[in-house]
Amino acid sequence: MRTCAGVLVLTIGGCNWVYGLSETKLRGDVDGDPRSDLDRDGIKDVEDPCIAPETDVLGDYDRDSAINSMDACPFDAGATADADGDGIPDACDPIPRAGDRVRCVMTFSDPDLDVAMWRPRDQSGAWTLHVSGMLSVTGKGSIAAAWPFEGGASTTYDIAGSIGSNLAGNFDVLARAGTTPAPTDVGCRLEASSGAVFVRALPGGAAMPVGGVTFPSTFRIQMTFAPAGAAPNLRCAFRFPPSTSTIVVSATVDDPAGHVGFSSDNVNITTSNAVRGIAVYERADASAQ
Repeated sequence: MRTCAGVLVLTIGGCNWVYGLSETKLRGDVDGDPRSDLDRDGIKDVEDPCIAPETDVLGDYDRDSAINSMDACPFDAGATADADGDGIPDACDPIPRAGDRVRCVMTFSDPDLDVAMWRPRDQSGAWTLHVSGMLSVTGKGSIAAAWPFEGGASTTYDIAGSIGSNLAGNFDVLARAGTTPAPTDVGCRLEASSGAVFVRALPGGAAMPVGGVTFPSTFRIQMTFAPAGAAPNLRCAFRFPPSTSTIVVSATVDDPAGHVGFSSDNVNITTSNAVRGIAVYERADASAQ
């Protein structure tokens, strides 16, 4: 018997009971200390499937009366339709076939953990990590997680955030970000130029124009990455609430080393963009389609 995320439960293998999964062992220990436990939940970081503070787990981001850890669609209130019957409502289902499961929800409620968890990839100082409830960026800069979030053969990162006014440049959600920015970064790009908005998969994917988006705007980007040889192995699904339309682009990309990250190349230094939540989904097969 142990206390996990503020709830007393009978368990043997950590706090994964919240997400209905067996224990997931992550790769690597970036700080070289196998005893490290950044979120202080009693699970070592090298074994923790969700390095997030208790306030992220017990919070209710979309205010639908289901706490984040029990909400299969934590950033979309009222979502109930589930065409494939996998327990993930269609509004959040990464891929419309049975088998998806949510493993982790982060809403950045502990600035100390945010600073420890997210590492700059350059010297710009553009990202602000010490404000509760968001990771924000003004201008040009890039960060990456200190720990890998990969789980099953196919992992989806559902990113909820906001784009400020006068976006003139790129905002990237990266599936594999190395220690420094590089042309080989793999991920999903939102870009704006001369009043037009485009989305694409990185690297090298074709740009697709998006109509009806005005800034400031909220966004949802679901990035699905399957490193096990599927083609295509990268799927980027963009949505700009309150619109329910989804724009999907995909690509076959290399499987480089690195962790989840974010990059901004916004030339307008008066505009702040923010990441306000990440839900990590995974599935047993290797398809990103």
